[in-house]
Amino acid sequence: MREIKFRAWDTLNKKMITDFIDGGEKAFLDKCGILCYYYRYILMQFTGLKDRNGKEIYEGDLFKLGAEKEVFEVRFEHGCFLAYHNNKQYGLLGELQMRFILVIGNIYENPELLEEK
Repeated sequence: MREIKFRAWDTLNKKMITDFIDGGEKAFLDKCGILCYYYRYILMQFTGLKDRNGKEIYEGDLFKLGAEKEVFEVRFEHGCFLAYHNNKQYGLLGELQMRFILVIGNIYENPELLEEK
């Protein structure tokens, strides 16, 4: 079974929160309340996968695939985790070779990684 856990981007303090979200969305809501959930935090779910260095992959993460220079983004849409490149769907995350994926950041802390050069 896949481990269900979340992290959250705090839009007010501009920082990632990972230390109290284990237990899922309900545990998070119990801690912060429904209004703060909708207006302050952006939840990102763990994909159940890890990159080549053993780092957990969450939606919103940015990664490189092998020796490619392109940056891909992890999104959760239509009930699955997808890899996107330049806002175009590249494929299902689970179908990519995990041994070639390297997480390099995320869309909130490192938005500059998505900028085309």
